[in-house]
Amino acid sequence: MVNSSDATIGDVTQRVEREGFAIVPECLEEETLRRLSEELADGLGSQRNLLGVASVGRLAASKCVREVMEALVGSKCFAVRGIFFNKTQGANWKVGWHQDLTIAVRERKEVHGFGPWTTKDGVLHVQPPPQVMSGMLAIRLHLDESGPENGPLRVMAGSHRKGRLTAEEIASVRKEDAMM
Repeated sequence: MVNSSDATIGDVTQRVEREGFAIVPECLEEETLRRLSEELADGLGSQRNLLGVASVGRLAASKCVREVMEALVGSKCFAVRGIFFNKTQGANWKVGWHQDLTIAVRERKEVHGFGPWTTKDGVLHVQPPPQVMSGMLAIRLHLDESGPENGPLRVMAGSHRKGRLTAEEIASVRKEDAMM
């Protein structure tokens, strides 16, 4: 159900494998976007733990999301976290170049290979071993018009194949190769 004339599930899969990301324009229905925008409109800045919000839960289980995710990570995939960032002129922040390396968990259990531990907005997070992260994929949805001209996100193509990078290694990657 990828609704873009220039993106098929095969194209998306190949792009993610090669680049580490894919852009799938216009894959959500206008009604879904409207409902999400209305339900999340009160969020100034960010909101976490959104899988319990009805429209977010429905979206995570929707055919369009499942179709892409199952092609990329398998039929047993499931959503583990929902976060909303509302960047506006009045509420905006810069994020330095980094890799997302932590997962949210319900409770702390000492398991070999998991650590260090942190807490973000009252939610416990841990850095899992690389094999756990390699089975995960983030979906980023933009509820408004987003593109290279308004800079919603920049990624370093192919960096997903380099494993965990130190801050120095991230700094040494050519920023000019970053894509939006």
